[in-house]
Amino acid sequence: RWKNTDARKMFGGVCHLLNGNMVCGVYKDFLILRLGDKASVEALKQPYARPFDITGKAMKGWVMLEGSGFKTDEKLKLIVQELESNFNTEHFTFKTIVKYDYLIKVINELIASENIGLIVMGSNGITGTEETLFGSNTINVIRKVTCPTLVVPEAHEYKKPGEVLVPLSEQDSLASTAFIDAKIFMKDFLKKLHLLRISNKTTSPSDKDDEHCSELLHDTDYIYNKVVNVPLHYLISTYIQLHRVDLISLIVHKETVFERLFYGSQTTKLANKNLLPLLVFHAK
Repeated sequence: RWKNTDARKMFGGVCHLLNGNMVCGVYKDFLILRLGDKASVEALKQPYARPFDITGKAMKGWVMLEGSGFKTDEKLKLIVQELESNFNTEHFTFKTIVKYDYLIKVINELIASENIGLIVMGSNGITGTEETLFGSNTINVIRKVTCPTLVVPEAHEYKKPGEVLVPLSEQDSLASTAFIDAKIFMKDFLKKLHLLRISNKTTSPSDKDDEHCSELLHDTDYIYNKVVNVPLHYLISTYIQLHRVDLISLIVHKETVFERLFYGSQTTKLANKNLLPLLVFHAK
């Protein structure tokens, strides 16, 4: 033991003292540090640090550090090391970020501050009592963050997505900004576009599809199908079993085709094994 040091039980944990004054300790899952006024201000800039406050009044010069913050940061660094070791990453740079806040708020802040153009999320399939195909975090990001989002199923084995299925609701126009953005995004890997117009009636705004296809897809190999009065889950599930499809791209309107696909009672009928990566663009 160091000279003039002691350990005592305090705050439900163990604290260490120097010359009778507490300098560090443990409170629940937190490491407590007495750093002084200046150093504590700098320490609080770390995402896993917070003021030492267990009574409703923060103690000046003290900080609490979440142990999970260190572990999360280390895990992210290991992921970066693995990517750099196993893939050609000379044209990429990596930045690890650890934040402790509401997920949607943090993502929207990072989109603005870091000029993010695409969100990539994983999905572990059907979860929860509602049996939604994607986990709640993924659902919330797609619904509440307007940045393009790629959702990759956990068991999916990567292959270059040459053939893309785009389901179109009655609201979706091929001349819309969202569809044009999707086409531009996919131009470097797209080989064939499968357009699947889903309608509840024989006539709709989709009557201009022929005109828009001629104008916008003259340089693209595509297949166009219009289907009337067929349940969405059945139509998509059947189509991807009968055609080669590597990726589904969806234009999201609030509480319309997206909601029916992922929240409707027919959701559970979509077999998890048929789930493909999903690339989402938001209608503007």
